Amino acid sequence: FTAAPAYAAFAENHRGLLREGMAADLSIFDAELRPDRSLLERRAVATIVDGRVVHRDSAATLEAAGASFSCAP
Repeated sequence: FTAAPAYAAFAENHRGLLREGMAADLSIFDAELRPDRSLLERRAVATIVDGRVVHRDSAATLEAAGASFSCAP
């Protein structure tokens, strides 16, 4: 959820923002996503569901994707 849908679903107290203590669902890709055929070449570097890392590409680094964050295991 982003902020407006979280509010509409009465979930704004725990969803809708990337903030400590909030549930987070997001994916980090190896390059910027663009609305063209280059999208087919992108790889998911990491996927986070409900604040937990559920996928991490061992062949890529988050720093190479321009991301830096820490998550509790």
